[in-house]
Amino acid sequence: MSKVPDLKTIVAFNTQRSLSNTLNLMISEKNRQKVFLLFVALWSVSLLSSCHAQSLNKEQLKNSFLVDVRTPEEFSEGSAPGAVNIPLHEIPNRLNEFKGKKHIVVFCRSGNRSAQAQRILKENGFNNVINGGSWQAVANILDKNSESK
Repeated sequence: MSKVPDLKTIVAFNTQRSLSNTLNLMISEKNRQKVFLLFVALWSVSLLSSCHAQSLNKEQLKNSFLVDVRTPEEFSEGSAPGAVNIPLHEIPNRLNEFKGKKHIVVFCRSGNRSAQAQRILKENGFNNVINGGSWQAVANILDKNSESK
C-alpha cells in the first residue's frame, strides 16, 4: 500500500499541473466515482427543482395545499402567500395534516428539501404531491396569477 503524500508535497510537485491532475492525485480511483456521482446528483437536484417550478400553473396552485418545508426561522423571513410551514423533519409526525388534500405543493429554499418531503409523502401514500422547487418560484407564479385575474 503506497503512502499518500501530504498537501504541501502535492502542491509543490504539481505547480505546473492542472487542477484536474492535482485532484486526481488526491482522490483515489475508488472515491473518484463517488465524487462524480455526487456531482451528478447535486446537479440533477438543482435542475429538477427549477423544472418543477416552471411546470406549475394557476390551475394546480388554485386549490393546492401549499407547504413550505423550511425551518420556522426561514419561513418567518418570507414565503408564498397562503403557505403553511411544516418543516421537513416534522412531516412524518404531521401526516394527518395532508389527508384529504386534493393537490399538495411542497417547496423550500432550493428544491432539495421539498424533493425529500415529496418522497416522504409518496412513501406514505400521498401521490398528489408536486415539488414546487423554491418558495420564490411558487410566490412568483402566485403573483403572476393574481395579476391575470
